[in-house]
Amino acid sequence: MKPLYTKLGFVEEYEIERWILKRSTGAHPTTQESTCTGLPKMQRDQVFVLDKQLFGTDRGFLLRSIAEEAPEFAMAVSEGELLRSYAFGRHGLFADHLGPWMARTRTAAERILQRFLVESSRETLIVDCMKSNSMAVELLRGCGFAPSRPLTRMVRGPNV
Repeated sequence: MKPLYTKLGFVEEYEIERWILKRSTGAHPTTQESTCTGLPKMQRDQVFVLDKQLFGTDRGFLLRSIAEEAPEFAMAVSEGELLRSYAFGRHGLFADHLGPWMARTRTAAERILQRFLVESSRETLIVDCMKSNSMAVELLRGCGFAPSRPLTRMVRGPNV
């Protein structure tokens, strides 16, 4: 597909890698104490503002839709009033997917990932991760995820 998109004027923006965890039935963690909380509706606005700053465009409509479809995967980590990390996820055909998954610190990123592992009862879990994000790669590998396939984020026209 990449050559086709290149012919249509798309250019590569960055590399992504799909990570997959396969676990046997009953082999996933059970509920544990966590400072990661679900995402109450009133906290979502704070997440949407931060996401717009980090991503560069307003994805509030998309994130709202994802949160409504899988509220158990809409989560955040805060320290006092400061939002440290947030994530959303979805139920796919054969796996649960985590993402977007954004974090200011390694500890906050790990709390989100651990919560996702607890909240999902599926045998297969998927996370798409920027290849340049070594912290996320280490966390995924440490939890038993393995790289599955490369993906490429491409853009056509001005990349505002």
